[in-house]
Amino acid sequence: MRVFMRVLKYGILFGGLLMFISCATSQHSIIGNYKSYSELLQLTVNNTFKYRNFSVVSGSTWAYGQWKRIGDNKVQLISVKHDSIPIKVFEQRCDIEDRLIILPNRDRYFLETNLFIQINGNNYKIAKDCSVLKLSKLKFPKIETIALVAFEDGKLRTERAYTYLRTSVYQVKNNENNVFYVDFLQDDLFGLYHLWEIDDTITIKKNSLIWNGQKFKVMGRLMFD
Repeated sequence: MRVFMRVLKYGILFGGLLMFISCATSQHSIIGNYKSYSELLQLTVNNTFKYRNFSVVSGSTWAYGQWKRIGDNKVQLISVKHDSIPIKVFEQRCDIEDRLIILPNRDRYFLETNLFIQINGNNYKIAKDCSVLKLSKLKFPKIETIALVAFEDGKLRTERAYTYLRTSVYQVKNNENNVFYVDFLQDDLFGLYHLWEIDDTITIKKNSLIWNGQKFKVMGRLMFD
C-alpha cells in the first residue's frame, strides 16, 4: 500500500510538471514577429504586443498593449486606449520650498498640442514654451495625483483618430516628495493621435495567426522604432 501511494504521489507530481512545461512551451511558441501585407504584429515574451498598419490610403495606424493566451488556439489583444495612456513618473524629495514638475520633451508636434496637467484632480494649462512647472508650496502643500491631457489645436497636417489624449492617473508614492519627472511611455506624442484601440481575439494556426480573415506569417525582426 505504501509503495502504491508513493507511486501515485510521484505520478501526480510528474503529471503536474508535464502540464506546467506544456503550458509554458505553448505560451512561448507563439512569441515572435508576424506580417500580413502592410500589417506588422509583434508578440513579446513579457506579454506585450505592438501592431502597425502602413496604409497609403488611410494613413499609418498602430497599437500597443497586452496579450494573453486563451485556450489552445486563441490569443487576446487588449491595447492601450487614447484616454488612459500610461505615463511614467519619477519622484524625489529635494531641499527646496516649491514643487517642481519636469514635463515631457516639447518636440515640433508637441508644440501643436495644447497641454494641461491635472494635479489632485484639477486641470492647469501649460504654456507651450514651458518645460518645468514651478508650484507654490502654499497652494500645493502636497501632490497626490498627476495626469496629463493633450488637445490637438487643429494645426496637425495629417489625419488623426482623436482630437485629444488623456493619460492614466498617477498616484504619488510619497506625499513628502516635491520634484516629479513626468513623461509618456511612448516618445512620439504625435503618433499617439493615430493610436488604434484593439480588444480582439486572433486564432493560432500552426506557425501563423489568423486575424480579421488575414493570415499573419512568422518573419524576422520588425522595425517598429
